[in-house]
Amino acid sequence: MNRFTLIFFITFFNFSTIYAATLEDKIGQMIMLGFDGVSAEDESVQQIGRIINEGLIGSVIFYQKNIQSPEQIKNLTSFIKSFAQPDNNLLLAIDQEGGKVQRLKEANGFTNYPSAKEVGNKSVEEAQEIYNSMAKELNEYQFNFNLAPVVDLNYGPSSSAIGRYDRAFSQNPFDVTTYATSFIKSHFTNNVLTCLKHYPGHGSAKGDTHKDSTNVTHCWEEKELHPFYDLKDQQSCAIMTAHIVNVQLDDSLIPATMSAPIIQEKLRSEFGYNGVVITDDLLMNAIWGHYSLEDIVLKTILAGCDILLFSNNQITFQQVGREDASSMDFPKRIRNIVLELIAQDKLTEERIDQSYQRIMAFKNLLRRE
Repeated sequence: MNRFTLIFFITFFNFSTIYAATLEDKIGQMIMLGFDGVSAEDESVQQIGRIINEGLIGSVIFYQKNIQSPEQIKNLTSFIKSFAQPDNNLLLAIDQEGGKVQRLKEANGFTNYPSAKEVGNKSVEEAQEIYNSMAKELNEYQFNFNLAPVVDLNYGPSSSAIGRYDRAFSQNPFDVTTYATSFIKSHFTNNVLTCLKHYPGHGSAKGDTHKDSTNVTHCWEEKELHPFYDLKDQQSCAIMTAHIVNVQLDDSLIPATMSAPIIQEKLRSEFGYNGVVITDDLLMNAIWGHYSLEDIVLKTILAGCDILLFSNNQITFQQVGREDASSMDFPKRIRNIVLELIAQDKLTEERIDQSYQRIMAFKNLLRRE
């Protein structure tokens, strides 16, 4: 039995013996929510605190809109953590890739880190040093879940969401695996969990799923799966789905985030991955612009996703023009939708429990600090 397995069994056994989670609690653990505001005085911050305290969500994501300075963000993360139940082990998530995607910016008093493409041109030892520094900084500001590294392959500027922004280490999948391993291990040493993105590969996509549906069927290559397969046993690392359509893997023309053939059959059954699967933001136009909230919840859970991410990005709401995007009521709406789907025999309690067990095992890898 390896160390991580032992930690899981000991910690989760202790957790389960003192706290019997209800079905509603388990559904709450499956929701990650964004919010507005920068301080304890902001009503939106107080509201997210109440949502956490009620057990309606198990994870919070921070964006640039929430971050002003080192002192401010430390105060904000401390305030938000104060609402968490002792057994929750709240995930405080952030996208800190380096380069053009880093929420803790040099202009706001934080350290500037190179892009993945730049790191891919350095030695592995240099990469280890860079990512150790990044993870220490995240830990200092109480973030415990970095939604990185990107393990998409680098197809250059024609890739509007990945290559254009230098977010990928290399076009060589073996090099991607090497540098991503440095990223993952450096973070876990500093008590920060990580996330491989964007499964099953977004690097070759010409379109951007933030804006609309993107079909990669004629440009995607099987080698884009290699880093996900090679890194599937990194237990401190979740996997994030892409909203791309890929007929090579699922001919139903449904986004990968909602695809049982891509997640349940390929990733879980064929690859043998039993860790946490988190969706990319479900308010991106490739999803939110084409499906109702009920369909989103049902299809993502049936596909095998464990954590459903809603950014609460008001700009996204305006772009899509959906009237049902009233931000902070997502947790209760999702909980009620899931309960109704179970009542209709479209979902089972066992399926919710699968996600809950994976999420809690993942959270319990974190040291209590």
